[in-house]
Amino acid sequence: LYFGLLHGWHGQSVGKMVGKLRVINMDGTAISQSTAFARAVAYTAGNIIMVIAAIIGGLANNLVIIEIGAFAAGGWGLAEVMFALADTRTQRTLHDRICSTRVIYEG
Repeated sequence: LYFGLLHGWHGQSVGKMVGKLRVINMDGTAISQSTAFARAVAYTAGNIIMVIAAIIGGLANNLVIIEIGAFAAGGWGLAEVMFALADTRTQRTLHDRICSTRVIYEG
């Protein structure tokens, strides 16, 4: 909710304001509220996977489901980092690629 509201409103979270960064579309235009929320969901997908697995695993009293969820969440986080490291020019992460956005420096 935090990232969706702030990025959709002004393209910046508080941390991005301090760092003089802004989220924009690939064509340079401001992102819409819906793009901001989609980007926030993609950003937190690993956490969402983990919570769903924990709930299902807890209800089923099955530790394996929880471990699979943790592994999937870790894989999502690793993919986020690997995409940024592999793209040496724009350093776009997985959630940026999913939503066709990028982060720019305004300083």
